[in-house]
Amino acid sequence: LQASEQKVADLLKRSKKELGELEAAKQAKTKAESQVAGLKKKCDRLMKEGGTKDLHEEVAAYKTMMNCSVCMERPKSVIITRCYHMFCKTCIDKTVEARQRKCPGCGSGFATGDVS
Repeated sequence: LQASEQKVADLLKRSKKELGELEAAKQAKTKAESQVAGLKKKCDRLMKEGGTKDLHEEVAAYKTMMNCSVCMERPKSVIITRCYHMFCKTCIDKTVEARQRKCPGCGSGFATGDVS
């Protein structure tokens, strides 16, 4: 009798554990299905529009992130290690030469040794 009660208790414990795993799997499936639905909508929209509009906007956004935020022309090539903002070498050289040693991004002061 005691062995049977122990077996029942073990089976109940196991079923609770498996039920929890099943609920977690259901939630993961629901989340994945909603992501798939969103991606399908985006794919359909891109197919309808030809996809070029969004791609051009995305490429333009990435290009602006890569270019210097001061001149917006040259790529970022140096970093001010005090605040970790990046700019092109020409803009930072102009700032240093003009003795305006403040970060163009945040205004914190920096020394020439902070530029690399």
